[in-house]
Amino acid sequence: MEKETIKIPDQEYFGYGNIYSGSRKEFNYKITPKDGILRTVVWYGKLCSEKSEPEASQEYPLDDRGLLELVDWLNGQYEQYLKK
Repeated sequence: MEKETIKIPDQEYFGYGNIYSGSRKEFNYKITPKDGILRTVVWYGKLCSEKSEPEASQEYPLDDRGLLELVDWLNGQYEQYLKK
């Protein structure tokens, strides 16, 4: 059985300044676009990002390659979460 991967919206969605967040179990992530950069934060638990300590964060350019790298990074972070 193939692993399910995290999916995020396309470049146009973020180009309008929209924030995107998601979760799986207690693995959470939030993607915030600003000035052509996608800032991504990962945290664990039931609380929102403002009330939690980040486990990891990363920035990617707001382009096709940046989106692919961001998804790969998120999937890697989720794999790490599952091992804990």
